[in-house]
Amino acid sequence: MPENNQDPPRFHIPVNITHEHILKAIKKIDAEGFPEKNASRKYNLLFENKNYPPKIVLSQANKFANGDLIDVSEFSGGKQFANKYLKERGFEIRLKDDPNIDFEYESHSWKIISDTIALKRMDRSSFKHRGTEVPVDIRYFFSIDSMNVGERKDITLFPRHSRFQSSSGRNDE
Repeated sequence: MPENNQDPPRFHIPVNITHEHILKAIKKIDAEGFPEKNASRKYNLLFENKNYPPKIVLSQANKFANGDLIDVSEFSGGKQFANKYLKERGFEIRLKDDPNIDFEYESHSWKIISDTIALKRMDRSSFKHRGTEVPVDIRYFFSIDSMNVGERKDITLFPRHSRFQSSSGRNDE
């Protein structure tokens, strides 16, 4: 742990990996395969009715974009938003059809229950102070780490049986 008690810098997927780089990676995986130890646990990238491990696809795509493979241990489909990154570039990501997969992930008062739903235990302070913090380890869900300071994204809150429009954003570095 650094002396200032902050989290160490996190790896970010290079933004210059394009749809074309990903297609080249898929073609390479089709031709050469990938180590079984790198099979995905929860999600697959579905392309032309074939399943691919998202992290391996991004690792290979980085080789086409930047000349080097990304070490798959440096990022995850969840924490470093690999699945979201691929979706944003037009690819379909599917939860594996496996009854042994436990998708839920909890951090502080947050619980991620799917790739589109996060639950938050809230009290009046969130409303009094007009906001709440999102823990670093689940910022990927809201794409906060890829946002510019001051940028906002619309979200919908469903407290009890009501519906409220809100936003998520990045306030500081």
